[in-house]
Amino acid sequence: MIQDKWDIPEINKIIQKSEYPIETMDIFKFVVEELDENNLELTELQLTILVNHLAEMVMRSKNNQPLDSVDESLFNGVSDKALNIAREITTRVGNLASSEPFVLSIHFENAIENN
Repeated sequence: MIQDKWDIPEINKIIQKSEYPIETMDIFKFVVEELDENNLELTELQLTILVNHLAEMVMRSKNNQPLDSVDESLFNGVSDKALNIAREITTRVGNLASSEPFVLSIHFENAIENN
């Protein structure tokens, strides 16, 4: 368990260097709440990778740069729980491609497998 998700130097560095640090921090806080509400945990490395993805998602949203489409059948093994969390997050960010929740859901599937 990561005791203080806000005090991980690499995460802070990613957020500060992101194109939209305020928005990235806001969505990171929302994601941490979602993880806590769902009793899910990520390792420090997994959380760092997720923050990088969130920064990129915010940038794509703000700059109208859609993620390339993906073959959704590749995500058939992803649980509904992981996909639903990802959909909540991508809806909150807004202006993202329909493929984004599928790619994001992998982070939450990892958290489910950690438990």
